[in-house]
Order: sequence, then structure tokens, then C-alpha cells
Amino acid sequence: SNSFNHCESLTTIDISNIQSTSNAGQTFQYCTKLTKIIGIEKLVATRTKVAHSIFEHCESLESIDISGWDTSGCNQLGTPSSYAYGGMFASCYKLKTITGLNNIKFSGLSGGSTNFSLGKFFRNCYELTSLDLSSWDVSKIVDFGEMFYGCKKLQTLNLTGWDVSLNTTYGGMFYGCTSLTEIKGTETWTKDATTTGMYQKTPLLNTYYVPLNDSSSGWYNNKIFTGDSSLASKTIVWKNEINYSFGLVNLTEPNGVYLSQKHVQDLIPEHLGDLTATGKTATLTLGGYSSYLTEDEIAQAVAKGWVVQ
Repeated sequence: SNSFNHCESLTTIDISNIQSTSNAGQTFQYCTKLTKIIGIEKLVATRTKVAHSIFEHCESLESIDISGWDTSGCNQLGTPSSYAYGGMFASCYKLKTITGLNNIKFSGLSGGSTNFSLGKFFRNCYELTSLDLSSWDVSKIVDFGEMFYGCKKLQTLNLTGWDVSLNTTYGGMFYGCTSLTEIKGTETWTKDATTTGMYQKTPLLNTYYVPLNDSSSGWYNNKIFTGDSSLASKTIVWKNEINYSFGLVNLTEPNGVYLSQKHVQDLIPEHLGDLTATGKTATLTLGGYSSYLTEDEIAQAVAKGWVVQ
């Protein structure tokens, strides 16, 4: 643990002759000029119990190969999003390639709830463009806060098959992923949890899947989309049995003021998610804006599975 922490002038290191340790946490944390690690495959093995924040602030590292790692015995691989320090690859600003991510297993997680976290795992990995994490079994994870925060060049993300049933926070999970055009897997998430800033500043996504019951709580209080100005052209799909109330929040402003006639006409019905194939039910509450929609427009919304009132 902390073996080379804050060795800020270190550029290359050979750890080929170093045996794996039970605690590899924060090994290269703040090695800001480190560009090459020889023998990294030996750092994490079956006897390793702690492996969080290993590369945090390795700001010059462009590629890393962890395909030789065995994390099956690790009981702590991540850190809670509330912690001051970050996750495994947090603030690796130049990191473009991570080989062996499929090798990361969470089967050995044990101990207190703080060990069951992937908070800030890839936070501010500016150069990553695509991640496929569909092989990860995250069924024990309780915290995904800020996991991909600030990954501004990330375009595609595959989270297919993720079981998020124990999660307590999605806060800031995709915040600032300004190039993200596709997230696979979120359409199956139904676990209601903290969603503050979950999709904030993700302007290129066309569909947002929000695991909340109540849209007014999601938009107005949790500010899932705060600061986004283009939501009127998006599709937003909420989970089962929701109240989709436009009278409480303004989708194009972060202040939660009432919608205008134009906003209602723009949003309904063409941008409502089609619920007919999902088995979900939802209520569209128009309040005083019902007169702004024609009977045909209301019929289109109803045809998509919405109850209009």
C-alpha cells in the first residue's frame, strides 16, 4: 500500500521482481509523470485483498495492461464516491487504453459497505473513448457515484447485464460525458436510488433511462439533468408506475419553473418514450396545459402507453 505514492518525478518503473502484496491500494497514486510500468501483471494476485486507487492521478500514463491480474481474492477494489480520493483509474488524464478490464472480478468483496463501491472508478479519464464492462458482475455494488464523471471523450459504454439492485447512488455517474452517444444496459435498471446529476451534461444521448418512480423528484429535487438545454429533443423513459408531470418542472431550464406552451407542444407526444413494448405504465399530468394539445396529439401519447390527465 502507498509504495510509490507521490513519487511525482518517477517516469518508468520495473516491478518485475516484486511479489504480490495483500494491500496494493494507492500503489502509484499521484505518480503524475509515470508513463511506463514494467511487471504490472504481478502486482495483484490471489493473495491481494486491497486494490483501490492504484493508478489515481497517474496523469501521464497512456496505456496499462492488467490482463495478468487475479482480483478474485480482493475485498476492496473501489472507493465510495463520498471519499476525497478517487477510484482505480481516477484522474488518469491521458489514459487511452486499458487491457484486461474483463479480468476484474468482484467475487471476493467482503467487509463493510464502503468496500462495495465503484465510486469515481474512471473519473476524469479524459481520453477513453469506449468501454465494454458487460462482463462485470456488479451485483454486490452499492455505490456507482461519479463512476464515469468527466470522461469527456467517451462515446460508447456497454453495461449490459448489470444487476444494480443493491445500489444506493447513481449520483454524477455520467456527469460531463459530453461525447457519449450510447449507453447499453441502463434500460433494464429499476432500482430507485440517488440520481443527482446522473445525466448532467450528456448532450449527445438521445434516450435517457431514469430508475426513479417520480419525475418531479428526479428533475426538480435531484436535478438529474441540471444545466442541460436540449432536453426538448430527447426521449426520457422512467421506470414502472411513474407520474410524468410537466407542470412541476421545466425541462429546458435548471430552475424548475413552469413550462411554456411551446415546451409542451415540443415535448408531446413525439418525444415521449414508447412504453407498449416494455410493459410499463405511466401517467402524463398536463395540468393547465392540456388545452395546448390536440385530440390527435393526446391520442398519439395514449397509443404509446401513457395515461393522459
